[in-house]
Amino acid sequence: MASPVRLSLLKSAPPAQTGSEALAQLQSGALSREGYLERRLELALLPWQGRLSSAQIDVMREALREQLRTDPVVEELLRGAMGQDPEGTE
Repeated sequence: MASPVRLSLLKSAPPAQTGSEALAQLQSGALSREGYLERRLELALLPWQGRLSSAQIDVMREALREQLRTDPVVEELLRGAMGQDPEGTE
């Protein structure tokens, strides 16, 4: 049985906040690269809401945001998802 905290998190999550929907929006141009990364970041933090303090969530958010900004693998995956040359030589 799911915990009440988990159920409330699931109920409060906006319906459009799924990874595959965000990816589809990125690919169609409806969502910017930065918007996509922010949406994925918030989805990654969702399970921790209610378990950690807001200060701890903020620390995690900043660490993950920096990782997403600087990871070359993430950049390559985003280029491929957006239909760009993975090497950036388009």
